[in-house]
Amino acid sequence: MNHIHKSVITESGAAEYSDAVAIHTYGFMKRYHEGVIDRIEALMDALRSLGFKNKPVWITEISGCGYWNHIYPGETEEERFRYQALDMPKKLAGTIALGVKKVFIYEFVNTVVSHTEGEFGIINSNLLPKPAFMAYRTTATQLDGAKYQGKIKFSKKDFTGYLFKSKSKKTAIIWKEDKPATLVRRKKITLPMIEISKPETVKLKASGNVYMVDIMGAKTELIIKDGVVSVPVNEYPIFVTGNIEYATSDLLPAPV
Repeated sequence: MNHIHKSVITESGAAEYSDAVAIHTYGFMKRYHEGVIDRIEALMDALRSLGFKNKPVWITEISGCGYWNHIYPGETEEERFRYQALDMPKKLAGTIALGVKKVFIYEFVNTVVSHTEGEFGIINSNLLPKPAFMAYRTTATQLDGAKYQGKIKFSKKDFTGYLFKSKSKKTAIIWKEDKPATLVRRKKITLPMIEISKPETVKLKASGNVYMVDIMGAKTELIIKDGVVSVPVNEYPIFVTGNIEYATSDLLPAPV
């Protein structure tokens, strides 16, 4: 089901007769009317208000940010590939944080057709991987078996982070919010690539070994000094593992 049909699966009572509610959602991983966060939260709120708060929600399609001349920001193919890779971990981790049980990207291999329908894959039609393939692999590897713990509180309003925990480790995904030229989903324009800023430092209390993993899977040990670790953050998401103290808040509203 697409998000626009939530009334069909909730108000009609159809959710009672389904094992899960499946939706398709596209857009930026931001808070705005057509964004992924608002769409999922609207469906979750509807399910809770009608007594289906435990009904699993699956995303069976998620990918591009809009239907412009291309589905991602970027004036060149290389720039659009970079934004797809930047976008992938935010959507995979962020939707799980919102309470979605399963997430399926659209699609694995580019469809050989003209215009935007041929841009969704994380593998090119010639079977060569795009950067988003590695971003997908890194996200799946870093969050394998982990459960969502809460949204991380930062003093800087344009920083976003989610904390996950598995049996063996705590893993945070952190990024600085980017600023697309427009959030309108359908317009015959080519969006420029977003500006990538110089990394800003986030200082967190930590002990033991702390590692940072970028979206391509490169792993770096971060040095702890006087019980504090400095984490460099910009628009590209990073994963941070180790014994770090985070202040968190629950991302989801309390059940109705």
